[in-house]
This record gives sequence, C-alpha cells and structure tokens, in this order.
Amino acid sequence: MIRQPGLSVIIPTLNEAVPLRGLLNKLLEYSEVEIIVSDGGSGDDTVNLARMMGATATIGAANRGAQLNRGAALAAAPLLLFLHADSKPGPGLIEELLQIDPYKPGWGCAIIAFTHPGHFYTMLGKCSNLRARLLHSCYGDQAIYCSQALFQQIGGFPEWPLFEDAGFSRRARKLIRPAILSAKVEASSRRYEQNGPWKTVFLVQLLKLLFCLGVSPHTLSRLYRSKKSGGTAGRGNHDGQNPADGI
Repeated sequence: MIRQPGLSVIIPTLNEAVPLRGLLNKLLEYSEVEIIVSDGGSGDDTVNLARMMGATATIGAANRGAQLNRGAALAAAPLLLFLHADSKPGPGLIEELLQIDPYKPGWGCAIIAFTHPGHFYTMLGKCSNLRARLLHSCYGDQAIYCSQALFQQIGGFPEWPLFEDAGFSRRARKLIRPAILSAKVEASSRRYEQNGPWKTVFLVQLLKLLFCLGVSPHTLSRLYRSKKSGGTAGRGNHDGQNPADGI
C-alpha cells in the first residue's frame, strides 16, 4: 500500500533550475513530504531537474496564481505548503508543519528571514512578520501553508500573475485568522540586490497602492515587467517572487 504523504509542497517555477536544486535536496530529507513543481514554461532545465530528482512536475501558463492551483490539484497530502524555489525551510519548519492537525481547517505562514545579513534585510523581515501578525496577510515568500479542506472551501488562489498571495489572504482570513509558525523560512534577497533595495521598496509600495485602489493585477504585472526590463525581464513574469514579497 502506498503511504499518503503528510505534507505536499508546491513550488511555482519559471527558469529556476539553479536555486531549485538546493531546495529539492533539502525537501528530499523528509519521507513524509510530497514535492510538486508547477512550472510556467521554463526555458532552462527546471522541469527536467525536478523530475530527475523525484518531484512531480506539471507545466502550464506562466501565471503564479494558476501555477499554485495546478500544483495543489495534484497534491495527495491533507496539508499544503507553497514555497518559492529560491527559499529554504529553516530548522524545524517541516517538522512543525507535520505536527499540525491537517484535517482541522487552518492556514498561516512561517517567520521570514532573508538570506542577506544586512540591517536593511533584517528590518524588511521584521516588517513582514509584523504585517502578517497584525493584518492577517501572508505573502508568498513567507511559506504559506493551508489545509486542503480550507483551500478547497475558499477556491484556492485567484489566478493572477501577481498579488495572488494577497488575494489568497483576503479569502482565507474571512473564515480563519492565520497562525504564524515559530520556525523560519529563509527567503532570497536576490531581487533587492539585483534591482537596488530602496528602488525595489518604492516600486513595491507603488504597486501595492495601485492594487488597493483597484487596478487589475494583470495591468500591474505588465507595469512591473516594464519597470524591471532593464535588468531581469528575461526571467519571465514572476522571477520566482511576487513584487510584494517581503514587505
């Protein structure tokens, strides 16, 4: 008899072969964990790498919300974890998730800590953790988890190319407040390092303001790509991170 996994980890990807290898190596330490890579049409070796290392891989349109939903549709475990390819579960995170009652509707996220040791990134992490606790809003780089029952009840993620995590939080907190885990997720600081930390913060806050004013996430995605086209636009429409991640 095939044993049901205790946790399904869904990883949205688009040209993430380099960071993905490290994450998969970490997750493969846990026999209770099912790994699902939901790819958006990578031009690199992301999908081949995922399958070679034993993960389930599905391919579809490059739309973060849709990718997360496609991955969740394949999940066999009663508890889901949505994790970025360039993130890593910190000490005790997977163990803590496996202790949660997966049949009790619930959701939440981990404490975020950025890979860069600088004061800017320490403050960035503190602001993210405070926002999650006070506003009950969890963003994608904070390792969002959710029971299958609640995920199905709220209809999963809105199929937006960005701010799908904010949309998910809006849906979920109407029913249940998020629980913040005691363990950490180690999130990449690469987007801030590539584009400049303060420039990135300004762009993020502008996009969030426009989103709150009702501008379509599809329109904001095009704006985001145009603003970053000088350096990393070749990575596709979500470069592994939502523009709002981390703030």
